[in-house]
Amino acid sequence: MSDTTAVEVPMPGLEPVAHADCRVCHAAHRGRSAARVQGAAGRVQDFNRIIAAHPHRSELDDGEGAEE
Repeated sequence: MSDTTAVEVPMPGLEPVAHADCRVCHAAHRGRSAARVQGAAGRVQDFNRIIAAHPHRSELDDGEGAEE
């Protein structure tokens, strides 16, 4: 039996949540999940940045003067 063990790749603890109705966020979430399975921490972080930076209107933006 071999004494070698797999090297664990650190993954972020908290991640941005993909917006449920957004195709861009959904695709990034799927990519992030695949990258996590592959142990590709850098790609997981890339997908996290995509999700975090992708703009969505919040319910607070629906007030007077909000852009359509």
